[in-house]
Amino acid sequence: MTSGTISPSIEVWHNIMWSKYKAHVFSSLYKQGIARGVNMSFIQIAETERDRKGLSTTDSSIHRYPFDLLFKGAYSDVPVWRRMLACASGAWRSKADVIVIAGYHLPEYWAQLLVAKLRGKKVAVFCDSTRFDRPQTALKSFAKRFFFRSCEVIFCYGQRSAEYLTWLGVDEKRIVKRCQAAYLPLSYTRESIGVERLKRVPKTQAPVFLYVGRLSTEKNLPRLIAAFRTVLKALPDARLEIVGDGPQRSELERDSGDLIAGAKLRFLGGRDIEFIFSKYLDSTCLVLPSLSEPWGLVVNEALAHGCPVVVSDRCGCVPELVKEAVTGFAFDPYDTNALSQKMIAAVAAFGDTERVTTDCLRIIGEFTADNAALSILEGCIESTRA
Repeated sequence: MTSGTISPSIEVWHNIMWSKYKAHVFSSLYKQGIARGVNMSFIQIAETERDRKGLSTTDSSIHRYPFDLLFKGAYSDVPVWRRMLACASGAWRSKADVIVIAGYHLPEYWAQLLVAKLRGKKVAVFCDSTRFDRPQTALKSFAKRFFFRSCEVIFCYGQRSAEYLTWLGVDEKRIVKRCQAAYLPLSYTRESIGVERLKRVPKTQAPVFLYVGRLSTEKNLPRLIAAFRTVLKALPDARLEIVGDGPQRSELERDSGDLIAGAKLRFLGGRDIEFIFSKYLDSTCLVLPSLSEPWGLVVNEALAHGCPVVVSDRCGCVPELVKEAVTGFAFDPYDTNALSQKMIAAVAAFGDTERVTTDCLRIIGEFTADNAALSILEGCIESTRA
């Protein structure tokens, strides 16, 4: 801050502590804010969410910043009226110059926006939506336009999210296009990852395709398994490993019993982040076939471990992270044949492990928690000058 300039105070609200990547970003945001004389405060509304429990536990140790936790347990287990009261009263009592609201799609966020504006606060909000997410309706689009136009700053994730906000009529001056950064352990270094992946993926290894995420309808896993059956005709030694849990697991296991019995497909269940990171190092490529995916943080995680990707073109990360035949391939998630072709192409294109590891680490290199935090900090500070 320049001499004579009063440092603003910023209050950041977030829905659940479970999000490891947000813990990473908020820890950096706190550190950078304090270094610049900014008064930073953080409020976590709840610890986790029901559909996250099968993926991993909430790790409070990675939140390296002071925060208040309003409700223990799952977010959706808290009655709506209690969430609305907490968010509205929090905005009323806040002494911050800028309040960063956790979202825009729930009643409590609207209540918080209304009270914050009545108090004359500057308001920022995170937006991870794109036009590919879900079918647009006139009423929802109108509501979003109103919400976003009431905010001084909207933090969006990448090109597609920014285009969506522009389509909704948001002034480009209010849009801050921040990078999406995955959680990585403090011990992570690009150099050690490069060495380790070269050890684990010899050129003679049979192809291993990896999926990481929830086992739910929007993830498009039946088409992935169907595509894999086609891949086996060209690459009979290939294997598919699925990490995660969710409502579709029993159905998927039942319909792919022959692949499981033949040791071609493994359902590994929900696992901790260390196990998943190890899988990235071992796999030929990650496959993310989602029908709807605002960004796709598993793509960041894979690339950060030198693992190339085959990604649905509905995922928000595609323009920034999926470079054709360099870091991966994109495909139409409704075209099973296109997916199988890209999986086969990935095996051919990424045989040079050293080259592809270098390319993946280079492309993902700028997508760090520090850079993500810096864009949030500067966006909030700039809003106080308007």
